[in-house]
Amino acid sequence: MGMRLLKQVGVLAAALAMSGCADRFLPNTDVEDTSDHRKIVSFCEAYRKAVERKDVPTLLGMASPDYYEEGPNVDASDDVDYAGLRDYLASKFDGANNIRYEIRYRRITLDHKKCVDTNEPCDRVLVDYTYSGSYRVAASDGVDFQEINNPGTPSYMAPQLFAGEAASVSSDLYAAGVTLYQLLTRKYPYGEIEPFQKPRFGDPVTPLRFRPDVPQWLEALLLKAVARDEKDRFETAEEFLLALEQGANKPLRTPRRMPLAQRDPQFGLKLLALGSLLVNVILLWLLLAR
Repeated sequence: MGMRLLKQVGVLAAALAMSGCADRFLPNTDVEDTSDHRKIVSFCEAYRKAVERKDVPTLLGMASPDYYEEGPNVDASDDVDYAGLRDYLASKFDGANNIRYEIRYRRITLDHKKCVDTNEPCDRVLVDYTYSGSYRVAASDGVDFQEINNPGTPSYMAPQLFAGEAASVSSDLYAAGVTLYQLLTRKYPYGEIEPFQKPRFGDPVTPLRFRPDVPQWLEALLLKAVARDEKDRFETAEEFLLALEQGANKPLRTPRRMPLAQRDPQFGLKLLALGSLLVNVILLWLLLAR
């Protein structure tokens, strides 16, 4: 994606925030922007990036010396304490490449209390989040690789990525469109998609449903950016950038909704079956009424 487009998206995002179009949330989270929340998210992001780098020393530095994890078996042979954590992490990272680990922060709760033993402040932080991840592992011949899971945050992934296609400029521009849509409405054009879901894409929800004050030119721009089919989206970053720069001076045409029969190819058969059933019921009633 072009740097000019990224800058333009950033400028529009800042303008939306300053104009009150976006609430005060930390970027790409559902968490209110406070000093404590920024520190907590910063710590979690340091952990996330360390996982992607396979940075065992950093992860050990973030773990408590009292770390202890019980394994699935009753005996302690598969339990892991702090002393064994280094070897455990190294074994898990061995052979894993191109790790991508993304976290969506939903809610942060600060639990202020005192420790029972020392009566000292013993604050506890509860982080509600969802995540998605991917990595590559070497095949048996050591040359080929197999992709594990889909890379990217599901709600920002273009429909073709769920069909197994490779990422492209079109999918990057789609993600940029979803980012602007989410910043403006705090919603997603196709609803929130969890990592375990296999979504079905119809028409994107117009941002007017959530923000009736959205200008028509911006609605048309967003709907084009997040269109289901690649052919209906912006072809290049320059085209997206030009539409942003021209804005209301040269608005895009608002996309027409897809016909129901096209959204559901089996709709005609379902309708025909329902009509046939109704006709049979009527004929049966007339026959019994004689």
